[in-house]
Formats: sequence, C-alpha cells, structure tokens
Amino acid sequence: MESEEKCEKCNGTGRVKEKDGSYHVCYDCLAKGKLNQHTRPRDSKIKL
Repeated sequence: MESEEKCEKCNGTGRVKEKDGSYHVCYDCLAKGKLNQHTRPRDSKIKL
C-alpha cells in the first residue's frame, strides 16, 4: 500500500472544521478527487 501525503487542511478526513464549530467539505480534496462518496453519515458529523 502506498503512503499518500495527507491534506494540510483536513488531515485526510475530507472535512474542515471552522472556528464556529461548523464543518464543510475540503474543497482541495474534492477538486483532486480524493473523497469517497460511500462514507457513513454518522461518521461525517453532518446532520441529515
């Protein structure tokens, strides 16, 4: 398995936490195609 460098903004999670406590998608990882669409909603910390 190859070791990939982790994103500085999200540490490889795909989520960036803002100062007010809210989360948003890491746009750098999104643009590079590194995000997985099959994550479990409860792990994403995003309320559905």
